[in-house]
Amino acid sequence: MKEIINYYPAISGFPTLLVFIEFFYFINKDKRLLRWGTVALEIMILVVPLVLMRVFEIKCGLKPGEALFTPAYGNFMYSLIILCQLAYFYCSFRRRMFSPLKEVLINCLLIIGVIMNILIAIRLASLPGFLAICLPAALLFILMLVHNHRLLIYTLEDVDADLPEPAPRGRLSSTCLYLLQVRPLEKAFLLLTLCFPVLVLLIKVML
Repeated sequence: MKEIINYYPAISGFPTLLVFIEFFYFINKDKRLLRWGTVALEIMILVVPLVLMRVFEIKCGLKPGEALFTPAYGNFMYSLIILCQLAYFYCSFRRRMFSPLKEVLINCLLIIGVIMNILIAIRLASLPGFLAICLPAALLFILMLVHNHRLLIYTLEDVDADLPEPAPRGRLSSTCLYLLQVRPLEKAFLLLTLCFPVLVLLIKVML
């Protein structure tokens, strides 16, 4: 595992730099800088490192203390990672809003993606692993959370006629829509609260 963590930064150094540039450009300009190769960059940052670590674990038969996750929770953790990544890539390609409830679920998965990268960084206890694997991945998840919030604002303000306003139906949908519209910091806190049971499990498994 240490071999991957130590040598992967040499491979992903340029993609990692691009993620930092893309993140701050999007936050300031409200649009993506990279028009071509974005998907390849996202796969390089989000998918490739964990696939390499998983393959390394299987082939080398690492002991529980050496593997990224304990064997008892390995399949669950990697399944959760895949769900977070699917939520990210869905948001990256979509042009319309889902229903408020589904939007909350998607944002919760993105929040979990951020927290998981923080916990993985603590678990790896490696500066190269933090800078080349965990930090850029966390920035991409945060970027998508910001993108979703701005897309909702534009939708509700009817800036783009092709984006229909997500009409709430019932108390649950109305509550979810209210949650989605609060200020970003308040929204992040509420989403963290909704994710609390999963976060407790993640902390128990990884720390």
